[in-house]
Formats: sequence, C-alpha cells, structure tokens
Amino acid sequence: MEDTEMVHEEVQGRFTHYKPTSLALDKVALLRRAASELAYHIVEYVPAGRERSLSLTNLEETVFWANKAITRYGQDAA
Repeated sequence: MEDTEMVHEEVQGRFTHYKPTSLALDKVALLRRAASELAYHIVEYVPAGRERSLSLTNLEETVFWANKAITRYGQDAA
C-alpha cells in the first residue's frame, strides 16, 4: 500500500491551481501559436475524416498537457 502522505501530495498536486508567471505565459503563448500553425497545415494537407479529427484532438491535448507542465513544474526552467 502506498504511503498516505505520498498519496495526499499527489492528489494535492493534481488539483492545485498553479498561477503562471509572465515567463510561463509567454511560453504557453508560443506553444499555442506553434500548435495553431501545425493545425492549419493538418487541415490543409490531411483529408477530412476520422484521422484528421484525431490529429487535431491529440494536438489540442498535447498543448493542454504541455501548458499544465509549464505552470506546474517548470515555469522558469528552460
């Protein structure tokens, strides 16, 4: 069984609001711009259908998790 304190810390870490710094906001904006550019290329070059839809959904999810990591762990890191 897991240590109760470790479980508590994990749960708190997952559901705590992390206020991003201005540097983090800059990184988030950069990632969003890059992802938007890729999304436009996907729409332009990939035939409409399930695969294109999944590509866009997974790109959106990728940006979400990257942004969460920036604000949670490495706002001021490289």
